[in-house]
Amino acid sequence: PLYSLPERFRADKEIVLAAIGSEGQYCYDYIASKELRESDRDVVAALLAEDGSLLQWCCEEFKADRSLVRMALKSCSEVLRWIPPHLQADKELKAIAAARAKEEKSLLKQLEDAVCAPVSSPNRFWLGR
Repeated sequence: PLYSLPERFRADKEIVLAAIGSEGQYCYDYIASKELRESDRDVVAALLAEDGSLLQWCCEEFKADRSLVRMALKSCSEVLRWIPPHLQADKELKAIAAARAKEEKSLLKQLEDAVCAPVSSPNRFWLGR
């Protein structure tokens, strides 16, 4: 894991990209270089592919980059909150965000149904003791 490496390795772009490839967005907090985390296009793109909500921590240039915004919207419908007004008004981006929000709502409903289902249901798992 990235967190187990010395700081100088956690600031190395190639090591960070490899860590994102194997650990996903979970290594974000352990990237030692703020510049890599927020301003390096390759690192930011890899992070956004894993978790679009990380766009909120990126530099303003990347928040205004339509392709990175589209990438972030694949996993987070809230992205429109962090981008410039001209992109917030973009019909295509709004449609992508709306579709993602609908998908997120559906996933939350499925999770709620699975966790809160009656114990007697034969197709559910009971998480209690």
